[in-house]
Amino acid sequence: MRVLVALVSAGLLCIACQPGGENEQFKTLRAAETGIDFSNTLTFNPVVNILEYLYYYNGGGVGVGDFNGDG
Repeated sequence: MRVLVALVSAGLLCIACQPGGENEQFKTLRAAETGIDFSNTLTFNPVVNILEYLYYYNGGGVGVGDFNGDG
């Protein structure tokens, strides 16, 4: 019985994760559509390495929503 439940659950999960369709929550937009143009371009430097400067390699971040509606 547990195997059947696991198989059905896995099947439903795979069906629910298919891209496209009218229930798609996220889609990729071009920079011209969003007004956001961001590129985290890093150049290799042995002095500035990931062990010493961890947050340098994480990127600057991008805002994804206007939660308070102020534009």
